[in-house]
Amino acid sequence: MPRPIIIERPHAGARYQLVNTERGSDHFGNCEVCGKPASTVYHQIEEHRYRRTSDGKLGWTRRHGHDLYGHRSCLASLRYLPTEQTA
Repeated sequence: MPRPIIIERPHAGARYQLVNTERGSDHFGNCEVCGKPASTVYHQIEEHRYRRTSDGKLGWTRRHGHDLYGHRSCLASLRYLPTEQTA
């Protein structure tokens, strides 16, 4: 299986691992976001930043994060986007 692509969203305290499974809906089922079949299914895992109360160190957790299979574009639509700055 290919190595995951890491997509960082540090301002949102999130990062994502995206892997091309090199298989389609015939193996993994339809996209978990839109419900339609996909010729290539991607696996996206969402992780959130947290601070340990014991020592204050920062780390990553998958708790409460999405772990989904689907179209690359559908999975991208679930990622946190940068907050727009207004002048």
